[in-house]
Order: sequence, then C-alpha cells, then structure tokens
Amino acid sequence: MINYKMEVVGRLNQLTLLHRMKIYQVAKESGIYAGQKFILDYIIRHDRCTQKEIAEKLYVSQPSIAMSVKRMEKAELITRESDENDSRTNRLSATEKGIQLMEKCRIIFDSVDDDLFAGFSAEELETFRKYLDRMILNISGKEFNHEDFCRLIAEEKHILSQEKKEE
Repeated sequence: MINYKMEVVGRLNQLTLLHRMKIYQVAKESGIYAGQKFILDYIIRHDRCTQKEIAEKLYVSQPSIAMSVKRMEKAELITRESDENDSRTNRLSATEKGIQLMEKCRIIFDSVDDDLFAGFSAEELETFRKYLDRMILNISGKEFNHEDFCRLIAEEKHILSQEKKEE
C-alpha cells in the first residue's frame, strides 16, 4: 500500500533541496554568495542601515554580518561610512555595482522559478499556493504561523545546534 503522505513529503523535500541547489549555483555564477543576497537586498531597501540592524532582521550574528560586509565592500558591492553622530557605528549603502548585481540576480532567480513552474496555469498556481498555505498553517501551530523566512532559518539553526550539544 502506498503511503501518499510520505510520498508527498519526500517530493516536497526533494523539490526544496533542488531549488536551493539551483539558486546557490546561479548565485555563485553571478558573483554573489547565497547568504550575501539577503544582506545586499536588505541594504538596498534600507539605505544607510547598520550591521546591527541587518543582523537583527536576518537573525544572524553580528560577526557573521561583519565578515560578509568586509567581503562585499572588497567586491565593491557596498560602501561603509561612519555615522555622523556615532563614529563607532557604520552606515551601509549599496553601490551602483551592487544594485546592478541584485537586478541581475533577480532576473536569474526569476528564470529559475519560471523553469520550476513551467506548464502551470495561474489557476493551478493559486490552488497550489492555497494547499501550501494550509499545510504551513497545519504544521506551524501558533508558534511559527506568521514567521518570515529568515526567522524560520534561524530557528532551524538553533534547533540543530541544540541537537549537537545533546549528542
């Protein structure tokens, strides 16, 4: 007897992994590390933000952001300047090169998604989205129901680190 639930979960996991691998591949080919995409995108949308703001929003450590900022600054994707009111604080802005790279990445990422959903009608996608929304609500409970993607990744990392400590 076929366990359809197990089959569907297996396919969802396979799809998630394949999508993530493809995004990492195309990101690397465009000259940006996958994690940097989130940082650069945040900087573009929040000009003159601080590293602390990014760390809090993306739920990652400040040292991790600092290392990525150094790499991105060296690659001339962002600039860093001291805050006029607090010389210990740096304000970050995207360079034209960084903005163009994000636009290029967005086009490439959209093409990955276009490939993923090739042959699906708008109605099929809407129905599928509703099924996914229902599944997310079923499994997330009250604790994670409306959490954003970065928050869920951070929570997953926390759970995995706790497991390692218990081993």
